[in-house]
Amino acid sequence: MNDAELLRVLDVPFRFSERPSPVLPRHRIAWGISLVVLMLTLCSRGKKASLQKLHVLNWAVRNEYNRTTFREFLTGSESPGAMLVRYEPSLNRAIDFAAGEGLLEILDTGSIQLTSAGNEFATELISQKEVLNAEIEFFRELHLGVTEQIVKNLTRSV
Repeated sequence: MNDAELLRVLDVPFRFSERPSPVLPRHRIAWGISLVVLMLTLCSRGKKASLQKLHVLNWAVRNEYNRTTFREFLTGSESPGAMLVRYEPSLNRAIDFAAGEGLLEILDTGSIQLTSAGNEFATELISQKEVLNAEIEFFRELHLGVTEQIVKNLTRSV
């Protein structure tokens, strides 16, 4: 087929239509806010945690590989160097939005603390049977086993 024939075959009307682009759940702000509230409720003493701890928990809950690696680290069968904890900017945005919604407050010390509205939201999330089941189960398993000192030791060693 020569160029003239090819141009004749391809010379048809066309148009571009803008289509919605799907967003992965982990990039949705509602998902991030829900995770922050659950982390503060299920894994933090006094429903308060450092930003560093929230980033570590956020990394750990992302997928099954991270969950398994983090469990092994906590039991001592995995070294801290085996983990590459990623700090996600989306978590910072979720914290900002949650604070704006009155679900948590950022204290002068830099710690992040759940408010009574955040506590109510967490209770509602946990009572839902179809939402964030794997995440809730993982955070319940960790419960208070992830201390600020463990987080400091982990992030200092890598």
